[in-house]
Amino acid sequence: MASNALSSIGNFYGFSFTAKGGGNAQSFIRNGGGSDNPARNLNNNIFPASFELVKGDLQSWADAKKQAEVAGWPFRVDLQKMYEKTVLNPHVAACIQRRKELTLLRDFQIVDAGGAPDKHWTEFFKLDWYVNHALHYILDADYHGFSLSSIGEIKDGVPGLLTNVKRWNISPDRKHVSIFEKSPAGYSWEEAPYDQWHVWMPTPQLNGINNCGYGLLYVATALEILQRNNVQYNTDFIEMFAQPYRWLKTNDLEGDEFEEKKKALANMGHMGALITGLQDELEFLNDGSRGNGYKAYNDFDHRAKSDISKWFGGHADFIDSTPKAMGGTQNSGGGDITDDASGNTPVQKAIAAKRMIDGDNAANRTNELWIPKLRALGIDIPKGHKIKFLNDSEERAIAAQEADKNQKWGTLGLTLAQAGYRIDQKELESKLNLKLEKVDVMPDKNVLTDKKEQAAGAGPLKDESKKREDKPKHTK
Repeated sequence: MASNALSSIGNFYGFSFTAKGGGNAQSFIRNGGGSDNPARNLNNNIFPASFELVKGDLQSWADAKKQAEVAGWPFRVDLQKMYEKTVLNPHVAACIQRRKELTLLRDFQIVDAGGAPDKHWTEFFKLDWYVNHALHYILDADYHGFSLSSIGEIKDGVPGLLTNVKRWNISPDRKHVSIFEKSPAGYSWEEAPYDQWHVWMPTPQLNGINNCGYGLLYVATALEILQRNNVQYNTDFIEMFAQPYRWLKTNDLEGDEFEEKKKALANMGHMGALITGLQDELEFLNDGSRGNGYKAYNDFDHRAKSDISKWFGGHADFIDSTPKAMGGTQNSGGGDITDDASGNTPVQKAIAAKRMIDGDNAANRTNELWIPKLRALGIDIPKGHKIKFLNDSEERAIAAQEADKNQKWGTLGLTLAQAGYRIDQKELESKLNLKLEKVDVMPDKNVLTDKKEQAAGAGPLKDESKKREDKPKHTK
């Protein structure tokens, strides 16, 4: 009887109370992707609720941080929901996508303990499960502060049904997924049977208040709020001072004739309209900037977007490049799309730095979190195998620095030789990190080779010829 009642309630609300593999866990009918097995996907243990964006203003942003830092009762619900609104901003979305591409566009290999590439396992990680799912989840952790990924199945030796668990239901401090938002009760991804199928990827918390970072979107959210508000204020300014405004003065302020006039104004377009008496006065007040007030909005929009670009990419031109001579840009002049180490502009150096950071994070999370988890699920990745991103900017930068250093030592050696000095071979080898071998040098053709003349102290032929007084005269 009770079972039938629960089934009826479940059918009405759109979920099932039947556990499919998670002990006493509840499995809900959902559309978030991944496995429908609660043990393999903790999304199934979250009570189904429609997603609602939270209010996005600076006070709400400050309150969301306060909510995450309440002693003994912290939650990330409002903070993570605000992030979902922040990433809808086109400029923020472009910055995130551009920075992720710095890693997504890089080639990689799986190498053994000795550093030798393993073709089979490289091809395995280049399948859809990693490059289009797991790698995105790994990179997204830096923006949101954490990611909890679900491995839904292992089919034919390949991970499948991968998805992320809803972040606003994740409590990093409690290390569990809450059944309801802001609920202290939940299921821990560190306990069986959930630990086997979930990968927890936190970021460092630097203030010591809780055990997980807030992510790059925390600062970006404040900047995005200011930029979004400025757009709204600019829109209001345009509606009030740039758009035509209709003003009707009339004695007829009621009755059928008044309604006809009001209807006529309403049908003249989308601009504002006002009806007043003949003695009423309407005046638009502005800042007295002689029609240049609109420039303040454009200037602030540019500054806000520049700050967002600096935060994500390390430079104001991370997204918007500045034209240079001969049709070049700040982003040009440095190798292929994944190579900025040879670039000589600040934006190229900033991009290279972000690529190094993200590449290291992606490699470490893959090697230390994903690969051990896959081994435990029966995928026989050999011990010592790890991912290595190729065309690393840091390696190219080191090689460029070594070449520049060697060239300078070579120039120094030549300069000293011309002055009659020579650098010790062992000393030079240690500086260049190269093995040097002596080679026979062909004699200069302008140097006398006759031993008698050399003994007599004669100089080079070219110098001796200048001393001759019996030079033949040139004839036509």
